[in-house]
Amino acid sequence: MQDSELLELIKAKSNKGMNILMDRYMGLVSAVINGKIGSICTREDVEEAAADTFVDFYRQVGHVDLGKGSLRSYLCAIAKNKAISIYKSKCRGVRTTDFDEAENIIFDGLSADDEVINAEIRKKLFEEISKLDKTDREIVFRKYYIGEPSKVIAERMKMTVSAVDTRTHRIIQKLKERMEDFI
Repeated sequence: MQDSELLELIKAKSNKGMNILMDRYMGLVSAVINGKIGSICTREDVEEAAADTFVDFYRQVGHVDLGKGSLRSYLCAIAKNKAISIYKSKCRGVRTTDFDEAENIIFDGLSADDEVINAEIRKKLFEEISKLDKTDREIVFRKYYIGEPSKVIAERMKMTVSAVDTRTHRIIQKLKERMEDFI
């Protein structure tokens, strides 16, 4: 069954459509969530988050545009956001921030105005971040997306605070250099 057919089946308020969707994508959704929060949450928390992902999808089904992405991509985005939300709630008391802070640091001193940073530049930034090694990606995610302080990152990643700060500085410099030609 094609995504468009399945979407129409779901829009017709058919339990059958949602059952097919869940059968097809529950493993993927659970894997996305588990990959983000499995180390700090119970299996039950992950399962509940996966179920909530499908509930959120159903609530938004009228806004799904298959021209912008597949059902799989919509579900993965919802699952990722759900996991981030849970992670943030588990880390209460830890300063949270927006990825915009990272962008402001990376683009500081470059020719682009903060207001001019558009979707294309963000896409390029995320592409460059995805090229970083696993440790550097995790530091960027934890520091600028979740807002963890260096001390917490150091403890979680079994590094020194100094090592986290040094790597963060080098990562930002590397991203600035890679983005300079793009802006």
